[in-house]
Amino acid sequence: MKPHELISELVRRTGKSTLAVATEMAGKGFQGTLHKFMAGSVSSPSRATAERIARYFGLEVDVIYDSKKATAEAARRGVDDTLASRAVTALREPTSDYLVTTTDPLAFFSQRLRERLTRLTRTQAQALEQLVHAHLDAIGIDACGKQTGANRPPLASSG
Repeated sequence: MKPHELISELVRRTGKSTLAVATEMAGKGFQGTLHKFMAGSVSSPSRATAERIARYFGLEVDVIYDSKKATAEAARRGVDDTLASRAVTALREPTSDYLVTTTDPLAFFSQRLRERLTRLTRTQAQALEQLVHAHLDAIGIDACGKQTGANRPPLASSG
């Protein structure tokens, strides 16, 4: 088993998001580093990164670099190879929530947006409405969706 597969499965077993685990390891800024390692994009992380990951899961640092040691640790912890490789595959593939399989992407987007907007509190909805109006005013779009001429982007020069 490759070290990144073991770590992916151990993260999955925490029941927490990668962000939550990364934050506990070293802060929010560590999420990208952890995600790249878990996806197999980085086969040999820096020593500091390896130490953070190893410490969090109670591993020897060498497990992060050595497939044989990762395999032995996986066996000790009851991690199945197929589960670990599914966890890595899931990191590399977009989730179905973001795959549009309809012939009308705008309708799909509108439906998803409507579903999410209905979950907002009144205060959140009001804040969002103010934000949208401010943005539309800034780019020169009126309430009907037509450009007002104010703040119209300059035409590209043809020269």
